[in-house]
Amino acid sequence: MGAMPPTSESTRVQYRIRPLEPADLEHLWTMEWDPLPRQISTFYLLCTIAHPEFCSVAIDGQHKIVGVLLATPSQNGQWIYLNHLRIEPHLRGQGVGGAMVRHLESQCRAAGIGRIWLLTSSDVEPFYLPLGYARDDSFMPPVTRRLMKEHRAAALILSKEL
Repeated sequence: MGAMPPTSESTRVQYRIRPLEPADLEHLWTMEWDPLPRQISTFYLLCTIAHPEFCSVAIDGQHKIVGVLLATPSQNGQWIYLNHLRIEPHLRGQGVGGAMVRHLESQCRAAGIGRIWLLTSSDVEPFYLPLGYARDDSFMPPVTRRLMKEHRAAALILSKEL
């Protein structure tokens, strides 16, 4: 929730993380959510409208949204599903995404939530591993696990116990 470490010897990325506000939704609706199809990003935004308490945005020094994290609590309140994390391409790899995930983890701990789940792809998995996330499909029924293996599904399920 503050300044980022230097990205080079002379440049420092400034941002702050704050809760998602209703006024942000209009901007989020217009963002490019690549690689997600518009239908899926719309679903995530609708979930966010229903449960914004674990969603946040990263704001740069010009008050522009440069990152967004959308997360939805389970019905029993025991875990969170990290729906989507999007960082502006020019800021990827500079710590903004990691800071947003750690912010969510802190919120979850304060709320007594014990686990975060997320669905991702193998090309994004290296981002989550150093943050303590690991492959974990234990919540899926055996038939779903079998079908994912048989069809070589590109999706990975990761989780982290808090």
